[in-house]
Amino acid sequence: MKKTIIFKTIAFACCLMLIGLSVPHLSFGQLNRTSLLIQQFRPNSTANEANYRLSDGDVIMMTTEEGGGTSANNVQIMLKAEDNVRWWKGINLYVWNEQNAQYQISHFIYVQDDSKSAHFTIPVRLLGRVNARGNLPKCYLEFAKAKTFGEHTGMYHLFYPYLDLLPWVGKRIVFTWQRD
Repeated sequence: MKKTIIFKTIAFACCLMLIGLSVPHLSFGQLNRTSLLIQQFRPNSTANEANYRLSDGDVIMMTTEEGGGTSANNVQIMLKAEDNVRWWKGINLYVWNEQNAQYQISHFIYVQDDSKSAHFTIPVRLLGRVNARGNLPKCYLEFAKAKTFGEHTGMYHLFYPYLDLLPWVGKRIVFTWQRD
C-alpha cells in the first residue's frame, strides 16, 4: 500500500511538471518524503505515539468535532499545540488560482509559545475535488514549523485525494501538534 501511495504522489508531481506547474516549497525529490496520509496522524491520545512519528519526529493528532461554531457550508481547521510544544507551528491552506495557474496561500494559522490554538474556516466552494481543468487538486494543506534559526519551513503536505474535506463540511478538524 505504501508503495502505491508513493507512486501516486510521484505521478502527481510528474503531471505537474509536464504541464509546467510546480507545488510551492516542494521539489520533486521531497514529495514522497513530505506527503501525508490521514492515517499518519495520531487518531486519539490513547493511540501509541511511537506509531505516528512523522519524518522529522513530529506527532500530530487529528480529531474531528461536530459543529465547532462553523456553519453547514464550511469546514473549520484548528491548530492546537500541547504545553511542551513551544516553537512556531503553522498550517497553510494552498488553493489553486486558475488565473495565475499556480497555488497560492489562501488561509494560514500558527501557534507559538503561550498561544496554543488558532483556526480558520474554509468555505465549501474551495473544497472541490479538482480544479476547473480536472487535472489538479483544488487545495492542499501544508504543515510548517520553525527550523534552523527560526525559519518557517513547510514540512508535511496533505493533498487530495488524501485531503478530502467534503465529508467534514459543518465540522471542525483539530490538528494537535503533540511532539516536535
